[in-house]
Amino acid sequence: MLEQAVRAVFDLTPSDMIRALGLDRPIFARFCNYGHFTHQDAPWEQTDMAATLMDACKQMSQRVRNG
Repeated sequence: MLEQAVRAVFDLTPSDMIRALGLDRPIFARFCNYGHFTHQDAPWEQTDMAATLMDACKQMSQRVRNG
């Protein structure tokens, strides 16, 4: 169900992932020290879509329950 929700919420085409994560901007120099995780300002660490993803999961769960 999570995979289906991710596919419904996010455009997973290469061009949209580049756009959404800002991968075409030269921002990576500040993230290359000490690993690339837990940098609060890194685009891939943002959780602004969490509520939208949760709502999609809830909607899909309701559909499964209602048959």
